[in-house]
Amino acid sequence: MLCHLFWLCRAALFSEDEKKFYEADRIFELAFEKSVIVNLPAQVYPLVTKWMGRNNLIELGKQSRISFCKWFICTGGYDSVQLFLKSVKHFDNKIAHVLVRNLGLEDDWSSVEEMEEVQNAIKKYEVKVIDFPKFYSRERNAIDAQGITFDLARNSQELGVLGRQRIKSFMLSAYEAFETTGMLP
Repeated sequence: MLCHLFWLCRAALFSEDEKKFYEADRIFELAFEKSVIVNLPAQVYPLVTKWMGRNNLIELGKQSRISFCKWFICTGGYDSVQLFLKSVKHFDNKIAHVLVRNLGLEDDWSSVEEMEEVQNAIKKYEVKVIDFPKFYSRERNAIDAQGITFDLARNSQELGVLGRQRIKSFMLSAYEAFETTGMLP
């Protein structure tokens, strides 16, 4: 999902099919107009990395005054941590990274904090680290079931006063975490 700030969302496709891999180009094209946020699952990492490399986007971005920042949502699990390490090593300070510790999936990050390789990568690549707040399952499931945005959900009468308040509190905590990075326009 490709979302151009503020909140016009469009679909973008990453594909290994040579006839379709041009469809992702609209991401870069939109970045000439305004900041763009691309929300992708971890499985797309190889395709995105190939797309960026094939099109020499880091260099083209520098020439066009377009910068990249990878917000890496980490579950705290082994695979997620390894993919984060792979990403920062691959891009080697060519693009900024933000490690987002997803407190909704893991609330004890001590094992990750004790991993010397992770701590060294955070220092070496100047990775900002933030905590993404836990979002309660009742409200998350209601939003998913209704297929609505957070903006609509925080005003939805169906969620009740406290449900709306939990959504507002979650959003405020998430925005505050995002702001601490200094990486948003």
